[in-house]
Amino acid sequence: MLPDSFAKLLEVWPDLIIEVNGDDNVLRCDVEQIQFLRHSPASKNTITVNGSHNEIVIEDGGTLRDSHLIVEGSHGKITLGAKTRLRMSAIKLRGNHCLVEIGKDTTIESAKMLCQEDGRLIRIGDDCMFSEGIFIRTSDSHAIVTVDTGERINPARDVVIGRHVWMGRDVKINKGVSIGDGCVIAHGSVVVKDVPANCVIGGNPGRVIKEGVTWSRALNPQPRAPLKSV
Repeated sequence: MLPDSFAKLLEVWPDLIIEVNGDDNVLRCDVEQIQFLRHSPASKNTITVNGSHNEIVIEDGGTLRDSHLIVEGSHGKITLGAKTRLRMSAIKLRGNHCLVEIGKDTTIESAKMLCQEDGRLIRIGDDCMFSEGIFIRTSDSHAIVTVDTGERINPARDVVIGRHVWMGRDVKINKGVSIGDGCVIAHGSVVVKDVPANCVIGGNPGRVIKEGVTWSRALNPQPRAPLKSV
């Protein structure tokens, strides 16, 4: 039997596929203020939880289309901020005490996010815009070890993306990366190290192409006077 919070969601969105195994898992949302949409009758949205004491939060105005929320572990949390829109995306927690947070007003056309290994997190700020084919991960999913001692040398690391970040198509964000506010990540870039705010990043590996810039969802934004130094 589904926990009450998940069962209430299914009453309003009967085409949604939900599987919950474990104890004290909870979904926090206003079921009348979010949407689960499908591109075609064959497509689907799913929520899958295998573990205990997990929490999924979808704030008002959140929309998922052909997307999947997956938790494999315990004490994890997925938060989708207000008016966040996910399309053809999958968010997976694999491990205990994992966390994925997506800020309000963020739009994602297609992304896979893997938050893997205990205690890891992926945090995305407000008003980000991600194109198709985005891949973000905290772990290599397999161990690299030294020949002499067998010691693992590729531990998992968090990923933190600031607010108002635009990612072009087929961008990959490796574990341990922090991206500053207002950045633009060019098509096909592979980001392997930290990025300062207000930069354009491109290439494999990604490098700074231009500094002192940001971006607008409007194609022709109104110019403004230069900022004056104090």
